Amino acid sequence: MTGSNDASRSSGDSERGATIQFAKKTTIVAVAVVLSLVIAVEWTLASLDEFVNRNSERAIGRIEQAIRGSSQILATEMRNTTQMIVADLRGSATGTRVVARLERGLEWMAHPATEPSPERREKLLSAIRVVSERWRPMILEAFAIIVGADGADAAKR
Repeated sequence: MTGSNDASRSSGDSERGATIQFAKKTTIVAVAVVLSLVIAVEWTLASLDEFVNRNSERAIGRIEQAIRGSSQILATEMRNTTQMIVADLRGSATGTRVVARLERGLEWMAHPATEPSPERREKLLSAIRVVSERWRPMILEAFAIIVGADGADAAKR
């Protein structure tokens, strides 16, 4: 009986040894696969980070160029508009010409023949109310910007 026990013991030992060796090899393969995946993910993330940084810097540069270009165009347009307004004011706002125009306008408005009818008067007043409601907030805000916060309070009074 000891011979059969020894034989079964040695076959059990060899099976256990094979199982342990299989487990060791499987563990080595699993660790190699996991390490390969970690390296691949790290490389992918680094590449993606580099791509995002490179393209975001390029996009920011383009946005900055567009803003600079737009502000230059806006500044040029504002300068041109200001020059046109100043030229118009210089051409038509000489002291005697302005006073003469005001006098003619007042005389015309005071003449009885230019008296508006009640319907026309109400239509004009209605239009003035609508325009006033639409433009008053913007004009007050512009006034506040030009004069300062104290000026806005004075304009509301």
